[in-house]
Amino acid sequence: MRIIWLADFTLKTRPGGAQITNQTMIDYGRKKRKLEIVEVDFEEFKTFKFQKDDVAIINNIAKINQTSLKKLILTIKNIPYIRYLHDYDWVYNDMRDATIREVFDNAKGVVFLSPLHKDSVFDRKFIPKNFVIIPSPIDTKVYKNLGNPRIKNSVIYAGEINTHKGINHLYNYALFHPEKTIDIYGWIAHPELTNLPPKNVHFKDKQSSKKMVDVYNQYEETIHLPIWREPFGRSLAEAVLCGCKPITNGKTGFDSYKWTEQEMIEELNNSPKNFWDYVKETLL
Repeated sequence: MRIIWLADFTLKTRPGGAQITNQTMIDYGRKKRKLEIVEVDFEEFKTFKFQKDDVAIINNIAKINQTSLKKLILTIKNIPYIRYLHDYDWVYNDMRDATIREVFDNAKGVVFLSPLHKDSVFDRKFIPKNFVIIPSPIDTKVYKNLGNPRIKNSVIYAGEINTHKGINHLYNYALFHPEKTIDIYGWIAHPELTNLPPKNVHFKDKQSSKKMVDVYNQYEETIHLPIWREPFGRSLAEAVLCGCKPITNGKTGFDSYKWTEQEMIEELNNSPKNFWDYVKETLL
């Protein structure tokens, strides 16, 4: 039996928290559970041929919807699958409610990243019969407080630079806190947002996820003030694990967990195990 991991992008085609999360789960499934997992992005999906006994993990599918809607509908009708989304389908205006509902209704199960993520989907009346909440997997042995001296009045933002991630909110915060230096690391999705930032905001070169541990440990605080309801907020969690105090607005899934520090560490470390246990129970 093959597990077809269906997502718009892979870590090779676009860096980002969703792709890092997917790769972590895929690597665990292959190495620890000895599963045959085939990764298929939106370009490959156009010509991909399913086999008789295939099952699927259906991830973010905005691009798949745009380029291969008919094939997507046939897939969800004929292939058993679990929905493992890191986003919200309705953010993309060309994805019909009927399609979104069908993807949820036909799923054997759904994995949400946080209580906020689940509530945001339920608010749209897309209520799956079977679901579980599992945070993004983060190795807390890697992302940890190294005990290094930190730059005074320093704040880090790590993540995509675009409108819905709240970069304008970050600029406002910077204007009201001129004593703080805010450094931004990430992929620039909306270049116009980098024009004329406040004097205390600086854009830094992108770093690999491995190097970000040392980067986080230089800063006193981390900031994330999204406009949308962030399903989880992987970079926020990483920075907090590395000892940064969070500046947030309650719109991240990470904030919606009511766990202690020890519970957080255990849940983040156990995410891959809990995910594949759910897949086995629900799908395999």
